[in-house]
Amino acid sequence: MNSKFIGLFSITFCLCLSVSGQDYLSLFKVNDRLQASDSNKLFLFVRNTDFFKNNEYFNAIYEGYTLPGFNIETGLTYYPTSKARISGGLHLLKYTGKKSFNLVVPVVSAQLEVTPTLDFVIGTHYGTANHDMAEPMYSMERVLSNPVENGLQFLYHGSRIHADVWLNWERFIEPRDTFQEMLSQGISSEFFILPSSGKFVLSVPLQTIAVHHGGQINHSESHMQTLLNALTGLRLSFHPETGPVRKWSFETLYMVFHDHSPDKALPFRNGFGIYPSLSAAGRYFFLSAGYWYASDFIAPAGEPLMQSISFMNPLYTEPVRQQLIGKLCIENNAGKPVRWGVRFEPYYDLKHAYLDYSYSVFVIFNHDFLLKKIE
Repeated sequence: MNSKFIGLFSITFCLCLSVSGQDYLSLFKVNDRLQASDSNKLFLFVRNTDFFKNNEYFNAIYEGYTLPGFNIETGLTYYPTSKARISGGLHLLKYTGKKSFNLVVPVVSAQLEVTPTLDFVIGTHYGTANHDMAEPMYSMERVLSNPVENGLQFLYHGSRIHADVWLNWERFIEPRDTFQEMLSQGISSEFFILPSSGKFVLSVPLQTIAVHHGGQINHSESHMQTLLNALTGLRLSFHPETGPVRKWSFETLYMVFHDHSPDKALPFRNGFGIYPSLSAAGRYFFLSAGYWYASDFIAPAGEPLMQSISFMNPLYTEPVRQQLIGKLCIENNAGKPVRWGVRFEPYYDLKHAYLDYSYSVFVIFNHDFLLKKIE
């Protein structure tokens, strides 16, 4: 194994245990529950993420690049009752060094509490990190480059089942348009065999995501395409009562790829991947190590480095992928409501014996300013 990989991984492991983060995506998640205390209140919300992510990639699958920039979303939120929320505002994405914004889009949504355990969201919904999808099927970088999702969403928070079901309508078409409509739909759920509040937690994740390009009223010459990924597995976690590690977790995930398009244009029609990993989470850190084995695996929304097709050369494929993957995430509060985080993510290719890695820095501001209580 590459000595550089061993050295970097050992350093980060010792570093994280010296600090006293709860999971891979916790830094970017927002609260999706309605609060009874917010009833009849009007808020100004501000969500800002400043980021610098450098991808040092040296493979034939995906080129390396750097993402410096920021996302900012601001607007008004009104809670007419304890079971409803209405929001409207604007989202901006800009990469440093570009004169223009990469994304300027309105964000409008309504959320209703249907039952104490079921919420319905229409319009701009809780996307990206809040879906809590596995990396091979849903890339973490979408938090930065694809931050806004619009459509429908159902959120279920039961004692034994958590589920997020959503439809993201990415491109709308009208009659005689020369381009295709684009949409994705997904399910991210977890079934708890042992209660999630216990010292030992055992659960079964079930996740699916389908990405569709097509439409019946447009005049596009492109072929209709529907690609499906699905996942299941087993998760076991242990919550110690003392010590710097607050949660140890082991999971084994099995996922599949299927090309459901009428006309198959990709080099593979079906594939699969296996992803066992071990992780440790503390108050300020998350650390994991995993092994990725994939055969003919494609995931249109997933991490490109873990797939069997090249994004650089359409004629190049690697039917079998074998990688050791590490994650180190350190985060902290710089004073409520500001948080910061740094992360290091190595990908070691066992077949070709090379190391790809990325490192990133984030500063996040997330706050609702109370403007008025409406009686």
